[in-house]
Amino acid sequence: MPETLKRPQVFRFDQMAVQVKDKIDPAEAQVDRYVGLEHIAPESLKIRRWGDTSEVESSKIIFKTGDIIFGKRRAYQRKLAVADFDGICSAHAMVLRPKTDVVLEEFLPFFMQSDIFMERAVKISVGGLSPTINWRDLAKEEFALPPLNEQQRIAEALGAADSVAQKMEELSRALRSAFASRLEHYLVTAGDSVPSIPVADLLSEPPRNGLSPTTNADELGFMTVSISAVSNGRFDPTGNIKFAEAEHDKVAPFF
Repeated sequence: MPETLKRPQVFRFDQMAVQVKDKIDPAEAQVDRYVGLEHIAPESLKIRRWGDTSEVESSKIIFKTGDIIFGKRRAYQRKLAVADFDGICSAHAMVLRPKTDVVLEEFLPFFMQSDIFMERAVKISVGGLSPTINWRDLAKEEFALPPLNEQQRIAEALGAADSVAQKMEELSRALRSAFASRLEHYLVTAGDSVPSIPVADLLSEPPRNGLSPTTNADELGFMTVSISAVSNGRFDPTGNIKFAEAEHDKVAPFF
């Protein structure tokens, strides 16, 4: 190993990674998975959801297994994932490949998740309503990296922790699904034998428009119910349960 890579060094980001800019019309893509920013969960490196290429029309960016998909739009949302399949993604994302002579493939995603990187990404974003990172600005940003052997040690430790976190999340999803299924079964089989309580007695104030938080399909945050769960004087959560992360004081947990 060269002596210069045995101690911490400072690198420009374009020395650490290359931006992939290959685009294709979805109809001509030889893949069937499309990843938009809506499919990437904050703080998670794994892609659990995707769309079909037949559902999108304008040209998209091609990515390969192992590429990093980084949401350059609204970077404060911290959307970053490592692809474990080939596909196409939104132009609101950057597709990056590490330069492995400087940074290990397994280390770079964890580094980009760090506050050091994310705070810099937010700082260099431009635009008002939808701040976006330009590659030319990110490329010249400088970061200190540990030597490759230290990167390997850190990546192994963080990889193990991430694996445990993913298993815990899967268990949590399974428990929520089982609970919701049991609740739905109870409500359906119990029928009119379930005691009725006026909805007004359950609310501290009447429902108001403009307070609904942004929901997500990643089952992140609190379980909430929409107003459509209340009909004809009865409360039925079936099909009306969604997940939303807290936005100041807008969200109160359902259970």
